[in-house]
Amino acid sequence: MKENILAKLYHGNIEPMGEVFKQAQKHTEQMQGADVAEEFLQVTFNNRQQELYEKLIETKSNVNTIIEDLAFSEGLKLGLQIATATYFENDDQLIKKWLSFFMEERQ
Repeated sequence: MKENILAKLYHGNIEPMGEVFKQAQKHTEQMQGADVAEEFLQVTFNNRQQELYEKLIETKSNVNTIIEDLAFSEGLKLGLQIATATYFENDDQLIKKWLSFFMEERQ
């Protein structure tokens, strides 16, 4: 049985960023350049500087994860709002549809 899009999303079988980066050769080139520069920079660090740099990188990574999570949530909300607005003509129709669905479930 073919897994639907929501199930794929829930189970982690969709990686939107993976698709973005497949199409972004410039991103790959920039990251390679950044990696080389980082290696040159790190050889100049003493132990304390290396420790601080690692904490900085970890903190930035945590911040980026939070931003990605928020962006995903907002994107999903927006997508659902667009899909809902496309399917239903107005809010009254949506409310009536949901009420009828829940009333059917109770019977």
